[in-house]
Amino acid sequence: MSVESKLVRALNVAELIAVLSELPPDAIPGYTVDYGDYTHTQTFLPIMQVELLQPGEEYLDETRYSDSGLCIRRREEEDRGDPEETPPVEGGPVYVKLS
Repeated sequence: MSVESKLVRALNVAELIAVLSELPPDAIPGYTVDYGDYTHTQTFLPIMQVELLQPGEEYLDETRYSDSGLCIRRREEEDRGDPEETPPVEGGPVYVKLS
C-alpha cells in the first residue's frame, strides 16, 4: 500500500476550513492519538503550530510503527538507505503538519 493510498480519505485544507467554519470560533482544535495501552486511551493533543513539510528536508513515508501507517522522515536519513528508494523532492502533494 502506498502513501497516497493511505491518504485517500484525508481531508484537504478546503474541506478542513469548511468543517471548522461551522464550529464556535473559540473552540480549541486538537487531534487524538491512541496511547497504545490495553484500554486504548485516546489522548487529546492541542494544536500549537501549523507548518508545511519541507520538501527538501522531509517527506511522508510508510511505517509499521503507527496506526496510520505513515511517518515523517528527514532526508538526512537517506544516507543510510538506498538512493534509488528516495522520493522526489519537487512536485507532488503539499502536506501540512499540525503539532
